Amino acid sequence: MINAKFNFYWFLFRMSALLILSGFIIENEVILLIFGFLFLHIRLGLNAITSDYIHSKKLRLIVNSLIRISIVEILGYTLELFF
Repeated sequence: MINAKFNFYWFLFRMSALLILSGFIIENEVILLIFGFLFLHIRLGLNAITSDYIHSKKLRLIVNSLIRISIVEILGYTLELFF
């Protein structure tokens, strides 16, 4: 079961990077979608790092919660800057 979850996140991580790069080439109207995939890519990467290096479940929960809050805040500031 762990391998299926790992493979899904690996696939999602790679696809989000591919869609980010392809979105820059297409048009400016896709910028909102690009930002969504960019922050998904960042969040998945940071969650992978925390799951690898933080072994305490309580601390991992706190760090993952802070990552989610930070991503929402940064996304809000980014959208406010560009739109």
